[in-house]
Amino acid sequence: MYNTRIDFVSYGEVSRYVAIKDHILFVYAEEADPNYIYTVPLSSLKAVKENPKKPHKRSMTVSPGFGQGVDRQGDNLVNILLLDARDKLAYQITLDTIHDAEVADRFVLAVENINSAEKKQQKVQKE
Repeated sequence: MYNTRIDFVSYGEVSRYVAIKDHILFVYAEEADPNYIYTVPLSSLKAVKENPKKPHKRSMTVSPGFGQGVDRQGDNLVNILLLDARDKLAYQITLDTIHDAEVADRFVLAVENINSAEKKQQKVQKE
C-alpha cells in the first residue's frame, strides 16, 4: 500500500460561493443557498496570492483550468493561500477571474483590512 497525496481537484468539485461579513468567510454550495456550509474566521490569517511558477508545497492544483494555458492553474484561476501565524497553509481559496480580473487582489486586500482592524481592536483593549 502506497502513501499517496492527492495534489489536484477538479474545478467543478470544489466550486463554491463565498461572502465575507464581520471578519468571517462564509462558504455556500450554491449562489442562492440561504445557509452556509462552513465558515472560516479570517482575523488571524494572512492572505497571499500564490505564484503559479513556485506553488506552495501543500497547495492543490485546481484542474482543469480555463483557456488553453498550460500553467498550473489555468489562465483564469488564481490561488489565494490563507496562512496561519507560522506561515503554514491553513486554507486555500481558488478564484475564477474570468469575469473580474481584480477579484483576487480585492480578496487579499479585504483579509489585510480585517487583520489590521483586529490588531487595532486588540491594541485598544490592552489600553
